[in-house]
Amino acid sequence: LYQHSQFTHADTVNTASALAFYAIGLFAFSGVRITVPMFYAMKETRIPVVVSVASVIVNIALSLLFIRSLDFRGLCLAVACSGSLNFLLLLALLCRRIPVFSVKDFGRSIAKIVLSAIVISILLILGQRAIPLDTINGSILDWLVYTLVMLSVTAGVYLLIAKVFRMTELNSLFSLIRKSK
Repeated sequence: LYQHSQFTHADTVNTASALAFYAIGLFAFSGVRITVPMFYAMKETRIPVVVSVASVIVNIALSLLFIRSLDFRGLCLAVACSGSLNFLLLLALLCRRIPVFSVKDFGRSIAKIVLSAIVISILLILGQRAIPLDTINGSILDWLVYTLVMLSVTAGVYLLIAKVFRMTELNSLFSLIRKSK
């Protein structure tokens, strides 16, 4: 997808490193999109606003701190860290308001997901080393096939890991799929 026209190999590496730092906070961005409406449904509109303002302040401070040593990647890391803080604060406050919402169960689920992600990451790294792709001279079709094969294999492994770990989220997904048929 990249390294065409004016977009060089260095630009690709920089883009990949920025995305890697943003990816650290991906779980948090998703979590905020779920927790904030829960507060609104409980007519608690002040809490998400206060937490968001605090997160913005933290983001500015971390941006100033990280940009010195990490350059543009520091901004990405600051966004990921402040977004994570935003989600974790909202989650903690939500658990206080909804006693049946179990942090312990949530923590177990997160641990299983993180462990699965580590296994998948290792698999992808080993796959890239075992079957390297010529990123300079390879065609777009080569990239597409390579990406589809790698994604298919890792998705299959993830489903297997999820089954072994008895992830309840996977069972819920399969139940929804069965109901839609």
